[in-house]
Amino acid sequence: MRIVFTSLLLASALSAAAVPAAVIDASYEVSMPSGWTMERRAGGAVFTGPAEEGVSAMISVRYVRPDYSLYGTPEAYMKKLTKPSSIPLSGWKNGPVEKVTAVGRKSLRLERDTTEFTAPHTIAPKEVAMREEHLAVPAAQGFYLLIYTAPRSIDKAQRAIFRGLVGKGFKPKL
Repeated sequence: MRIVFTSLLLASALSAAAVPAAVIDASYEVSMPSGWTMERRAGGAVFTGPAEEGVSAMISVRYVRPDYSLYGTPEAYMKKLTKPSSIPLSGWKNGPVEKVTAVGRKSLRLERDTTEFTAPHTIAPKEVAMREEHLAVPAAQGFYLLIYTAPRSIDKAQRAIFRGLVGKGFKPKL
C-alpha cells in the first residue's frame, strides 16, 4: 500500500511539473514553458530557461500601451530597434523586419545576431554570441511584445520552445 501511495504521489508530482503554469495579465494569458522560471515585471513577465556559456535563454512577454513614450506601435518599435548604432558592434547583425502572422494577427518580426558579455565587471569578460527574435503583435490599442534571446549554441532547441509558446501558449485579450 505504501509503495502504491508513493508511486501515485510521484506520478502526480511529475505530471504537475510537465503542465505549464498560466500567467494571467489583464491584457493577455501566457503559459510558462516547462522547466523554465518566471519573474513578473511591470506589464509582463520574463521566463528564464537553460543556460550555456554562462548566459540563460530568456523570453520576455509584455503589453505595450499606445501612449508609451519610446514607441507606441509595432512599426515604431521596429524602427527604433533597427536604427543603426553610432558605435560599431562586432557580431551584431539585424535581419529584415518581416510581416508574419502570429496568434491570428498580422505582426512584425525581427531576428538578429547579437553578443552578450558574461561577468562584464571582471578583468576578462567572455563574449557570447547570441540570437534574438522580436515579435510585435498588434492589440486593439498598443501591442504585445514577445522577445526571445539565447546563446547561439543552444538557439535551435530554445527557439522551438519560443515558437511553441507563440503558437499555442500565448493568448491576447485585447
